[in-house]
Amino acid sequence: MNNTKQALFITLYKITVKGKKHYIFPSIDALIDLLAARHATQIKRRWAFRCIKYLEDQGLITRRPRYVKDKDRGYKQIPSLIAFTLAGARKLYSCGLDSAARLAKEIMGWIKGGDKRFPEYKSATVETVVITKKEGFSTLSDIFATLGVATK
Repeated sequence: MNNTKQALFITLYKITVKGKKHYIFPSIDALIDLLAARHATQIKRRWAFRCIKYLEDQGLITRRPRYVKDKDRGYKQIPSLIAFTLAGARKLYSCGLDSAARLAKEIMGWIKGGDKRFPEYKSATVETVVITKKEGFSTLSDIFATLGVATK
């Protein structure tokens, strides 16, 4: 993990601690501003997204995309929810953040207790449905039936 990724990782943790919640939803612009102010690191939006993707791929954080309906009956993406994993809390502790031990203890409590505190949102995007029949084409009523829509 390079210095920028580590600075972003620590910044995400500091936001989590300050907000006193187990998840956060900062915008990329806010993260870039905080990195510039707290770590004297100047990065572009694209690199910030790549750093967050790296942290997610390493299993240190989890992200859940969020959408809201806009005026035109479409969907608009808003900042994703970000939460730390147990591996992420342990990595923070190994980086010298002693307060991350409390986060790891809380995460273990959630896991052992079956607590589902991470907000669940249904995806606003349409999922692709693939229907195949031996005869070739499917009827429209078959397609609606697989989607759970009554045709009559």
